[in-house]
Amino acid sequence: MIRKSYYILLILFVAISSPELGADNQYPLSYNKYDVQYGSELYIIENTDSNLEPLSISFRPGWYGESEEIYAWHGIEQVNEKGGSLIGCEISDVFLLDESVLTIRKESNRLFTEHLLINPDLDDSLIVSMSLAELYSEDGCSDFNNARWSERVSENEILLTTGECLYSCSVDEAGQLRNNLIDKDVLTVAAFDHKSDSKFLYAYATTADGWTTVLFVNQDGEKQVAARLQTIENLRIFTLNDDIVLASSAKHDDRSLLRLIELGKGKTAEHIVNSHINLLNIRQKNKNKIILNSIEKSESGYIFTMKEFANSLILTRESSFDIPEQFIEPMAISRDENICLLLFRNGIVSFDHDGSIQSSDFIPIGEIFKQAPEIDILSENIILRDKNISILLRAEQNSFWYYNRVMTDIGQYLFPGILIIIMFALYRKFRKQNRLLTAMLDLPSAGVVFVVDRKGRLTRVNDGAKEALGLSGKVPLNRLFQYYCVREGTISLSDLVSKALTMRDTLAQKLDFIHDGKSKEWYCRITPLRNFTGKFRGLVITAIDITEELERKRLNNWAQLAHDMQTNLSTIRLNAEQMEIEEFNANEKRRSKIVHQVMLLIQRVRDIVTVGRSDGLERQMVSAAEICESVRAEFDETIFPHVKFELDLKHFNVSCDRPKIIRALRNAVENGVKALQNKPGTIIISDRKDARTVYFSVKDDGIGMDKETREKMLTPYYSGSKEKGHGIGTMIMQHVIDLHGGEMNVLSEPGKGSEIIFSLPDYSSSRE
Repeated sequence: MIRKSYYILLILFVAISSPELGADNQYPLSYNKYDVQYGSELYIIENTDSNLEPLSISFRPGWYGESEEIYAWHGIEQVNEKGGSLIGCEISDVFLLDESVLTIRKESNRLFTEHLLINPDLDDSLIVSMSLAELYSEDGCSDFNNARWSERVSENEILLTTGECLYSCSVDEAGQLRNNLIDKDVLTVAAFDHKSDSKFLYAYATTADGWTTVLFVNQDGEKQVAARLQTIENLRIFTLNDDIVLASSAKHDDRSLLRLIELGKGKTAEHIVNSHINLLNIRQKNKNKIILNSIEKSESGYIFTMKEFANSLILTRESSFDIPEQFIEPMAISRDENICLLLFRNGIVSFDHDGSIQSSDFIPIGEIFKQAPEIDILSENIILRDKNISILLRAEQNSFWYYNRVMTDIGQYLFPGILIIIMFALYRKFRKQNRLLTAMLDLPSAGVVFVVDRKGRLTRVNDGAKEALGLSGKVPLNRLFQYYCVREGTISLSDLVSKALTMRDTLAQKLDFIHDGKSKEWYCRITPLRNFTGKFRGLVITAIDITEELERKRLNNWAQLAHDMQTNLSTIRLNAEQMEIEEFNANEKRRSKIVHQVMLLIQRVRDIVTVGRSDGLERQMVSAAEICESVRAEFDETIFPHVKFELDLKHFNVSCDRPKIIRALRNAVENGVKALQNKPGTIIISDRKDARTVYFSVKDDGIGMDKETREKMLTPYYSGSKEKGHGIGTMIMQHVIDLHGGEMNVLSEPGKGSEIIFSLPDYSSSRE
């Protein structure tokens, strides 16, 4: 019961705690690392036709000097890739257009923008250079180390920055490039949605003489000053339809100041949020509503907030959602039309637009990237990259996420509740065991009962035990059990207890005691005690005086044996009386029967001697078939007319004590005859052998035996016969087989008969 309880408890623990062990499985999605590319920048161009595979492009530094290698392949898995080289240059940054690629490249300390066409067929002409235009400024704006593409402001115009200079790069219908310097000392820039009907292309902020100026650029490229503010350390622009939100944070402050700026009106509203500008995402939901998503610090960790503002930055609605506590050090926030992605130092979390967590995955991002990486959110994939490494994350559906979520939510209550119930049940069982033990000690007919703790100290005894050990009320308990075993005959009990303490298992044995100068036979049983956790805590020793019962049984068995011998003598007398009145041939037959019965009486006397002493073996090489035939000849058809004897013989020699084996087989046949209960039946005597063992078998089709009877069959003086057999036969069989170093097996089922098999080691091979 206790062991089963452990297994149940273990299964429940695994079932309940499994969601905690795999925290990302309690949400609909999991993002797993699908590909990691060291020293390269990975880009994926998704096809507008969902039936076609995307095009993957990887930019890697070349092996020899100033060169750049480009590899491309269809699909996400990197197979059948094709490569090409750009000799004599180094790529600083890449921008994907709809069907082509823009790069910023360096050649001999000069900066260029280049328009490249990637052949979608991936043939030998993988890369086609459409145009090359130099980035040039007399004021040293061409800072290669900080040259980056920034925003796409229209179908054919992209912004880029080099240090603090802002450029515009346009692509004409022929694919030719033209670069224009827009402004210097630029702090930040953001583009309006070029697919909307906004009047502006982009907005940017510059700094000069301690002031920050915010400018709007319209569709004609004209600059218009929208606001002038005091210099701000950290600045970020979020574009709305025709307005912007200017977010700023102090260097060591986790809060941000939001300013709504409208062209012609300047700053029109302000709002403070408890999040750094790098952890904000602002968009316009419609003409009258602004949505702010942010990561904010809470008492237990971090929360994801969703705020709605009116156009004047008046807060109309606010919701916050807990982020799993295991995530630390937020790095960035990004979103697309479907999800909002939160990047932490040790993983990523994604939310949908309703604020429900979609994924929660642990990835050591902070160990891979020194700063927040660039993020590309694709339909089923996410790309994290910088100049040194690119990681492709693949989205997988979690089929059992709802089950894991429920188990996580209720597990903190369910598991302790189940644990308390199981512990209570085990405690009840423990109390019941104690009550049962106390009742045994107080029961007058319980015989002798001792309780020994796990260290072998006697802790509790009943009156019968005190009498058996000769204990008085003055003798203290809680000493080693051997201390109390001073009476003659108690040493064997002490040895049995010591053995049980070592094995910590159930033992049963018949012991002899000397009490009041008389020999007593006791049946002792030792049972281990365990607490509700299954830990060993001691032994219970019970003993019952079986002397009187054994004596009564012995007298009955000897009486039965005398009765059997009386039957033999009656047969002899009957045949002797008839010899005088019958003719010679009949007398000869009678004489043979008399001799036969006399021999049986002699054998029975030898059986008694066999039980009373352990004699040695007189081995000889004899025929196994002849042994079986001799056993068959001992049973007269006139005495057993209802029995049909059959022989199934194999002719081989066996090394054994012939008389003893015959005696054992004869007793097995007698058991079979008794099992027929004077009804017609068959007894089959057979022999066989294999490479190592010789087998003798006696099989009957009598009443058979159940499991309990089979187990008791070898008990001394036990007889399963309804005719109250004396039980010596089974003792003789076991004794003879033990002398030969063999085994005796009993096969039987109620109503299907029994088979007794003697297995003897085959020594004949070494002798022949």
